[in-house]
Amino acid sequence: MLRKLTKRITNNFGLKILAAVFAIILWMVVVNIEDPEKTKGFTIPVTIENNEYLSDMGKTYEILNNTDKISFTVTGKRSIIEELSESDFTAVANLENINDDMTTIPVSVSASRYASQIEINKRDATLKVSVENLQTERFSVKVVTKGTPAAYCYVESTSSAPGKITVTGPESVVSQIKTAQAVVDISNAEENVATKSVQSILLDADGMRYLQ
Repeated sequence: MLRKLTKRITNNFGLKILAAVFAIILWMVVVNIEDPEKTKGFTIPVTIENNEYLSDMGKTYEILNNTDKISFTVTGKRSIIEELSESDFTAVANLENINDDMTTIPVSVSASRYASQIEINKRDATLKVSVENLQTERFSVKVVTKGTPAAYCYVESTSSAPGKITVTGPESVVSQIKTAQAVVDISNAEENVATKSVQSILLDADGMRYLQ
């Protein structure tokens, strides 16, 4: 009995192996036809981590060329790709990974779903930045009035609290600031404008508004 069973198994063994391999290949073809691979593009904002890395060095940065958004493609089974949206991905630029010239930061992209079943394709994604030294300056606030008070009224004196403000920012910006003003509207005022809250305006050497 055992000899007959062995003979049945080994009879045309090569053909049986070939048939099994063919069946597996056919199954894979059918699966791929029913759920083929698909590639889809996404665009998401870049999250910046460890901002203190540069601020602790007394530096600040500005993002250049709108590189705080990244476009990439994802490849995977169609049934999976069609379920994915931008909210399933995150793009992160860690300031600790800034290059030696302090001009670019690599961006990593990850998926919150199906990470092991998809391929994320991005081409050397980097965040381009301009790094500058931080500068801090204090400016006296000059009160400037606009408008005309009520009849028989006039401006006797002006003052601000606080009398000085502190400005911190990129060196190229702060170095252009020369004066700070607080503009108060006194149109039709009949009494002291003592508690009016206004925003300081920063002006350059030509008296043009530089920051607000």
